[in-house]
Amino acid sequence: MKEELHITASSLVPNELYEIFLRLNHFMGTFMSRGVFCADDLGEIDVSTMAPLRGTYSGVRPMGLFEGLLPCEDFRYGNYCKCTPPNPFKFDVELRDCTGKVLCSVPIIKRWIHPAVVRREIEEDGLCGTLFKPPGDGPFPTILDMSGAGGGINEHKGATLSSEGFCVFSLAFFQYKTLISDLNDLDLDYFRKAIHWLIALPFTRKEIGIQGVSFGGLLVNMLAVRHPEIIAVCSINGGHVISEYARIKENGKILPYTDTPTNMLYYLNQTMCYDKTVKYMVVTEEADMKVETAPKRTAFRYVSFQKILASRYTARRLSHVASRVIMHRRCGTAQQTGGGCRRQVFHGTNASLDDLSTPTVFVTRLHEKKLKESGHYVEVDFAPGGHLMEPPYFPGHQVVYAKIAGCIQAYGGEPCLHGAGQNKIWPNTVAFFKRFLGEPQPLEDYREMSEAPRSHL
Repeated sequence: MKEELHITASSLVPNELYEIFLRLNHFMGTFMSRGVFCADDLGEIDVSTMAPLRGTYSGVRPMGLFEGLLPCEDFRYGNYCKCTPPNPFKFDVELRDCTGKVLCSVPIIKRWIHPAVVRREIEEDGLCGTLFKPPGDGPFPTILDMSGAGGGINEHKGATLSSEGFCVFSLAFFQYKTLISDLNDLDLDYFRKAIHWLIALPFTRKEIGIQGVSFGGLLVNMLAVRHPEIIAVCSINGGHVISEYARIKENGKILPYTDTPTNMLYYLNQTMCYDKTVKYMVVTEEADMKVETAPKRTAFRYVSFQKILASRYTARRLSHVASRVIMHRRCGTAQQTGGGCRRQVFHGTNASLDDLSTPTVFVTRLHEKKLKESGHYVEVDFAPGGHLMEPPYFPGHQVVYAKIAGCIQAYGGEPCLHGAGQNKIWPNTVAFFKRFLGEPQPLEDYREMSEAPRSHL
């Protein structure tokens, strides 16, 4: 689940170099990370106390190998690493000597959902999604979780939250099963129906939290203004206004929207960067969502990935070849390709490219100012990284194919820093929901249960 691993190696040749190589064997392709370490005088390596001499991360990071995963050649460029249903991720950790010979290999299973959590696919009264219910009768602190404009459904955030004891409804809203296929056909009434359905369940509470990322991060603010049942809002890298490319409706009528300044679009290595376009949208009085008009008891949390330094070096990392790792399976070695990126140590000065899809620091400060002036509780969490914030140890994505735009879109973020940012942000989000929704009953450690529960996947 969320626990840290303690990775050590012993009985090695003292003061010799060894590589620890991590491979994620995902059904969509392979991800990898690596670190080269020098064994100490006793012939031992302890990843929790030693920094790699080179590799896909730098500094002493006990889970640095899991935070800095990179896509390999067999993972299609622009794809998103799916985790629906939230099946376990299968890793291999290898110890290699300086010639690349594999000395030891250990398989690791990473779960996204506690085996006792019940996963139920929902297709009722026009609603589509997945409900995650912890064991017991409840009532449980309840969260509505949604993704962005990529369509479909992503369940891993809901599964991870439910493993903390929350009842979570991961809601799809277009391009999934019987739902609409065009985002312009989306009506806010759909979410009203979902909220009322969720709070009517016998094991949920009548006041809920809501979480959304990207376009979903925009929607959660709009819904908080309209629904007093929502008392805790977590917006992850969301926008601040509806644009002409997503003219959503309410009660069948198109809501006011703003024009998109397409002249502010720019490209890095043929990937579209949308952040400046959003920043310079002119928000009219009619199009303003007026987040400050939400009920005073509604608490807000904004998660944003901020820029430390965007140099030409970091910009080059968005190129196709620079973000790829060629796996030479026959000889068991790996190398990065790309003239500008042969250095594999990520230094602090070459940090995150920031979110290249949404100007989230700008948007967050905008919302924060309004909500503080209106007397709302609002908390802000900044971390270096790209557009998508996932649970800890989920691979980062520097680029993703944007179906709504029909091109590859830049999300930004250095993989190792993005992964470390996720590790920092996620526990704070869990603490936020616990504070305002109530402390859920902790789930028993399934590894210590007398009878291992059967998975409900």
